[in-house]
Amino acid sequence: MNVGFLETKTRKNDKNEESSFLNLKINLPFYPPQEFFCVENKEKKKDTQPDLLVFYQKNLVGSIWCGKTYTDKKTNTEKVFRSGSIFFLGGKDNKLNFAVFKNEKTGVEVVTVRDRDETESEAATVEENLPDDVF
Repeated sequence: MNVGFLETKTRKNDKNEESSFLNLKINLPFYPPQEFFCVENKEKKKDTQPDLLVFYQKNLVGSIWCGKTYTDKKTNTEKVFRSGSIFFLGGKDNKLNFAVFKNEKTGVEVVTVRDRDETESEAATVEENLPDDVF
C-alpha cells in the first residue's frame, strides 16, 4: 500500500544560503498526515548503521538504509530501493517499517508499507506494489 513520498526540498538560512534535505511525507489511513525530515548519518561507521536519520521536529524518530537491491522479475534487472522504520504507536512493535521505491515513469520516490495482517508468504512482490501512475 502506498502511503507517502520522499522528496528533496531546499531551504534558505539567515545568510540566504540554500541547503537541501529529504522530506518524508506519510499519510496513513485514519491518522493525520505527517512530515519528517531526513539528514545524513554523519556518525555512520559500519554498513549495518543507517544512512539517514529521520526526525519529527527536533526528535529522532527513525532511520533509513539506502542502496538495498532487488531483482525486478519483469525485466530481470537489479534495482535499488531504500528501507526504513519510524516510531509509530499504531504499528507492530511500536514501529512502522517501510520501503521507498522510485517510480521510473514519474521519477517520484513512493513510500510503501505492507498491510498489518499480511504475512511474509502472502506479501505481494515489489513490482506488484508499484503503481504505473502515482496519484
